[in-house]
Amino acid sequence: MDSSTDTTLHWNSIACAVGLSIVIAFCGFRIHTQPKNTAGAAIVLQTNPQAKPSIPLVAFRVAALSLFAYVWLLEIVADIANLKYYTIWNFSAQTLYLGYAVVHQILLWSHPAEELEHHHRVLNVIFDVIFTTVFVVALVYWTILYNPSDIVEWTTYVVHLANVFVFAVEFCVNEHLVQPASLPFLALWPTLYSLVTWVGVNTYLDGSWPYGVMDLTKPMAPLYWFGIIFGHVICFGFVSILSQFKRTYYSKREYAILP
Repeated sequence: MDSSTDTTLHWNSIACAVGLSIVIAFCGFRIHTQPKNTAGAAIVLQTNPQAKPSIPLVAFRVAALSLFAYVWLLEIVADIANLKYYTIWNFSAQTLYLGYAVVHQILLWSHPAEELEHHHRVLNVIFDVIFTTVFVVALVYWTILYNPSDIVEWTTYVVHLANVFVFAVEFCVNEHLVQPASLPFLALWPTLYSLVTWVGVNTYLDGSWPYGVMDLTKPMAPLYWFGIIFGHVICFGFVSILSQFKRTYYSKREYAILP
């Protein structure tokens, strides 16, 4: 590298290290100071305590899980290096959520809902994060990365488009509302990816960045790094508005759909 590139890398590294540290510290503080009691920690839809979990919802999740797991395996078998991409990180999280949600529903058939409250809260946080990122990834891919002249594999359509529709349906039929308390976890997700990738570039990625805009030798890299995190916050605002519509809709009914 020439001296100007070294200088850019040096100052960009400092900017990103300081910025990511601030994000982590702020999110950690918010998570630590959030209400821990059941009444104040979340806004939930009212459900009928006498009813059983929705069989159609279980079937939908199992079908989606089967498709997602199959596509995930195809992506990894095709090239294990695909794990370096943020898209696959998010698709992995989406697949894990569906599996966790199916197990949670099955457990509700034999356990009181109160015993599984912690799992329900964890699922709500995970859903809030992946429901936001599914829009972020799709928006970036189809507006910035997509090249009409490229041949697009069907698996690419699944991880960049079909999953949007799957989680739109999931959002409409599950009992989760987007929680303001989930925002710190959302901000930490791309932050974690940035840190892991940064470490990877200096180790197992052999100096190659998964996305060119992340390359710290480029002057605008920090703006892209923190712009992506900010973009997640903007999308969180969007899904929060959708959640308000959902809450209003179900508030007119005695019971919401069960998990």
